[in-house]
Amino acid sequence: MDVNAAAEYLGGISVWTIRAFVANGQLQTVKLPSVRYHSRRSRRLLFDRVDLDAFIEKSKREGRE
Repeated sequence: MDVNAAAEYLGGISVWTIRAFVANGQLQTVKLPSVRYHSRRSRRLLFDRVDLDAFIEKSKREGRE
C-alpha cells in the first residue's frame, strides 16, 4: 500500500508521521524496481501490510513496558 493508505491503516495518522517512522528506521518500505531506470529502485514509499501489523504489535509491547 502507498503512504496514504498506510497512514490510514495505522489509525489515520499523518503521512508525515509515516515518513518520520521510515526516516528513523521504525518502518520498512517495499523497494520496487524503477520503471524508468532499470538499475535503480523506485523512490515511491510502499508498505507491506504484514510489516505494518508487526509495527503495531511492537508498539503495543513497548507501550506495556
